[in-house]
Amino acid sequence: MFFVTILVLLAEIMKPAEFSAAVAEVTDLYYQAERYQTDSGFSASGQKFLQAAEKKLQKLSRIDQGKEEQRYIALLLAWNAELLDEPERAALYYENLLLYDEGFRDGYGEYGMFLIRREQKGASEKLWKDYQEKEKKKLLEEGKGRNLLLWEEINEKTKKIS
Repeated sequence: MFFVTILVLLAEIMKPAEFSAAVAEVTDLYYQAERYQTDSGFSASGQKFLQAAEKKLQKLSRIDQGKEEQRYIALLLAWNAELLDEPERAALYYENLLLYDEGFRDGYGEYGMFLIRREQKGASEKLWKDYQEKEKKKLLEEGKGRNLLLWEEINEKTKKIS
């Protein structure tokens, strides 16, 4: 029983290191893809690195991780889809993130800014209303990231103009 307990504790200790190593591998792919970036996007070689990152992230998402790690993976998948110029896939990743973790305050800001970048004002406004309802009901976690603050600022300015 003692040895089993030690093995379980060692497995838990090693898990974050494995996650960090896996994320480092994905990060390396982004640096490699960056070399093939042009004004109009990524060349075919750059696209291959981004597609490899997608596969690694998909594999990593299937491994049981903690809540923060799952959020990070979901955001990386969405950002990666944006880099691949696949807005439908990126939107799906953002929507899934909020569907499975609707209390993730910064997820709204990330998705809202994505919608603004894609010039989807109506969808951003709908998301903003959903965000405000959850905020009123105190269903969102504490803390605000940079994109959430920017998205809030944009929506408050739009509200004043209307």
